[in-house]
Amino acid sequence: LAVEGRHTGRIDLLVTDVVMPLMSGVELAGRLQRARPGLRILFMTGYTDETSLRHGLSDERHQVVRKPFSPEGLAGRVRGVLDAAAGGA
Repeated sequence: LAVEGRHTGRIDLLVTDVVMPLMSGVELAGRLQRARPGLRILFMTGYTDETSLRHGLSDERHQVVRKPFSPEGLAGRVRGVLDAAAGGA
């Protein structure tokens, strides 16, 4: 949140973990999307679907990459989210 608050340029994508110490990734994404409409989000999680749902995450509504993932797998998901938002995928 502090970095976003200082950044004056465009932010295309937030990649965040679902479970974090001070707030959930879903809460973080909601706060940032209110400040920056159109911000795309990619959530990462190593938790089960049940735990993810408890944190407000749904594979049907959210873009999710499951841990463990390879660098290539993450890059592919990032590219997919950005392309889909641009109407390319």
